[in-house]
Amino acid sequence: MSTPGIAPLLRVSNLEVRYRRQVALRELSFELEPGDTLGIVGESGSGKSTLVRALLGLVPIAGGDIAWRGRSVTRLGTRQWRLLRRLVQPVFQDPLASLDPRMCVRALLAEPLLVHRADGRAERERRIAAMLERVGLDPAVLSRHPHELSGGQCQRICIARAMILEPSVLVCDEPVSALDVSIQAQIMNLLAGLHADTGLTLLLVSHNLAVVRRLCRRLLVLRQGRVVEAGATDELLEQPADAYTRRLIAAVPAVPRRRLAGESPPARSTRPPDQR
Repeated sequence: MSTPGIAPLLRVSNLEVRYRRQVALRELSFELEPGDTLGIVGESGSGKSTLVRALLGLVPIAGGDIAWRGRSVTRLGTRQWRLLRRLVQPVFQDPLASLDPRMCVRALLAEPLLVHRADGRAERERRIAAMLERVGLDPAVLSRHPHELSGGQCQRICIARAMILEPSVLVCDEPVSALDVSIQAQIMNLLAGLHADTGLTLLLVSHNLAVVRRLCRRLLVLRQGRVVEAGATDELLEQPADAYTRRLIAAVPAVPRRRLAGESPPARSTRPPDQR
């Protein structure tokens, strides 16, 4: 709930996104408070990734409004979006596709600081070393290229690159789905630790209800571009009110709570066949 008289960190109001004649999002509204953790789930085609792209200014808005800290960003120009993106950083599904294969890790981590003209060379090196340690990677990786690293290491680099600008919001689109199940819990724990240590606001898109339950306090369920149910994650998953939500939950095998806490990864993928 928003504090009276204070704008939420993010407010989405009656958002609509179209691809030619197809409506991808319609009448979609929600709010995100500082330090909040919000999960977004739904089957393939429900509009999850479109919502992420709309929040990042990567697709045009057909209707409604997106406001960061009370300021509408729906019609911002390129320069204004560049300033905003320092505070709103994405982590995408495929870490190898997110990293320039021609650049070494040091250059990949320095790039956001150079683009946003943050700090001198010595301070950049200090921040790169500190962030590499924070995501649990050895300094030896700085001279390596993405193809020389594992998928889990590459995703840690993507998280480090997003976090090096000290953003207010981390927008994660399926951040563990491309990883081996043995690595997924490690990345989940890393994201949970970053949230706990920095007060980072986390918006997480995932098909995996175990991941959402582990990381997110609140949950938004999308179907065909609309919100069908929203609420506290544990309550919604234990007692869903909508039949569509009940079908999503029934589509995945039960996962013990100790596994949701990241103590051990699932023995096999929990990805439902009808979700992406």
